[in-house]
Amino acid sequence: MICEYSRCSGSEHPSARAGSAALPHHPVLSLTTATHAFRVWPEVGDKVASDDTNQVTVVLRGELFNGATQPATYLAGEFAATGDKVLSVLDGSFVMLVIDRRVNRIFFATDLVGSRRMLWAHTGNGELFASSLCCLPFNQFELDPIGIGWYLTHGAIYCGRTPFSGITVLDRASTHEITPGGV
Repeated sequence: MICEYSRCSGSEHPSARAGSAALPHHPVLSLTTATHAFRVWPEVGDKVASDDTNQVTVVLRGELFNGATQPATYLAGEFAATGDKVLSVLDGSFVMLVIDRRVNRIFFATDLVGSRRMLWAHTGNGELFASSLCCLPFNQFELDPIGIGWYLTHGAIYCGRTPFSGITVLDRASTHEITPGGV
């Protein structure tokens, strides 16, 4: 999953922008306000569903272990009915994006052990999120010697630190709300 949260500059409205060269030009999901745009490009394997009123949308990367045959549909309905309370009963290997149009709220939720990662980078015009490092414009970020050392030592991203300064992993077992002030 790739997500972009961008701010307007001056009179430019985010929906008028053609998109970053590193991102596909046609997002599958978008939410636009007077000053911000949020665009989502799900990847193969991501599950996308909305509640019955189409006000709550969930993009699920991973699995739930609760037996739901349509986990994204289940989550969209539960978020619409109970809000964040559903997070306390979830068991699985996942990272999910929830877009609640009723209250203009956008957030990521991660599983208890951080088995599915979501990377985050602050750019000059907003925030970028991706489930894979190769989906971010890493050439815009400086190398992080400590992150490189940890990656070479452990063979994976370690302690939320990537080989690039400014690109981090969202914390496990938590929600990360996206607001006009940042993450």
